[in-house]
Amino acid sequence: MNIDLTVFTLASLGIFAITIGGGLLSLHLRNRVPGLGFRDSLRAAVYLTQYEAALEYHGLRRREQRARVNELRANLADSAADGGAAAAIDRLGPPRVLAAEVAGAQMVPSWARGTLWLAAAVAVGVLVLVISTSAFLSAVGSATAPGATATWSPFFVTMTGTPVHSGPPTFTLELPIVTLALLLVPFGLGSRVWRLWTGKRARQVSVHGH
Repeated sequence: MNIDLTVFTLASLGIFAITIGGGLLSLHLRNRVPGLGFRDSLRAAVYLTQYEAALEYHGLRRREQRARVNELRANLADSAADGGAAAAIDRLGPPRVLAAEVAGAQMVPSWARGTLWLAAAVAVGVLVLVISTSAFLSAVGSATAPGATATWSPFFVTMTGTPVHSGPPTFTLELPIVTLALLLVPFGLGSRVWRLWTGKRARQVSVHGH
């Protein structure tokens, strides 16, 4: 390949920043509590977001999750009217503990959450790959004689660059299967896939106990 990655790198950085910023703004607008100051509103939005994620790991459907979150948001808004929103958040305790009290102790994997983690990992990986490739080609173009080749192998990826007399260096990129297999790690962590087995054992113990 023979392309100039400068514009592509800047575009990738811009898209990444806009995506992260847009996602955070969307979460804040969806879970903000009316009547709170900026600091308390931000704290409440973070708490509600964590609470919603915890409910998802307890197997609640999306509609029921939102109903629980909306109920808690209304309670926090009532507390804000009395001037006690910060104290109310403190009294609630950790979001995961509250979710267990509301939805039960049984935990299940969340495939939607795993997919979200996978998408985030792919986005970060592509961004790092683009920046690394751009830096590698800049070094190849300035430090390697035309016609010679240079190879760099970071993070299971192999890059080979060849400078030319005019224009950006040509390069090849090799992604072994192990690199793609590593994408299963964020998916497994995000979905909490091990709860397929821990939940099954918990149900078996409950049945034998009865």
